[in-house]
Amino acid sequence: LGPTPGVQVSQQIAERREINDAGVPDALRRAAESEHAPLRLEASAALARLGTADGIERLAALRADPELEKGYRLHQLLGKYRLLAHEFEQAAGDFERVLERTPNYLPVIEDLGVVYCNLERFEDARDLWRRGLTINPDNAALREKIHLAEVQILARED
Repeated sequence: LGPTPGVQVSQQIAERREINDAGVPDALRRAAESEHAPLRLEASAALARLGTADGIERLAALRADPELEKGYRLHQLLGKYRLLAHEFEQAAGDFERVLERTPNYLPVIEDLGVVYCNLERFEDARDLWRRGLTINPDNAALREKIHLAEVQILARED
């Protein structure tokens, strides 16, 4: 049946103490190997945020974890860090996966639009951001992004 909640908390506390005694990247790598899926996810995301060579790969490897795969956060983080790494095709796939599960998640709608622009899919970006405006009609940043996408669409037509 697994450890009781009290034992799990004790294990997590012991792991965190051990992590605090190590250097940050090494500690994060050790945390990324934890048996606790949420800790693995956040440690891997922190490694990606630090720009370590293995950060995105560790996040991608977590797709094999059914507990993390069923949610959306793993793919949101993968998309975010792949966007920052200019891995636009992969970022698009990750963000699209998030929107399959949470279709009205505005931060991902905004980020996926940015990815589409980087892929020169300006119509897709515009349409996605318009969808975002149906969720939050007062979002001035989305209106500006839509305008910029339309400028690119018109420039391509010339």
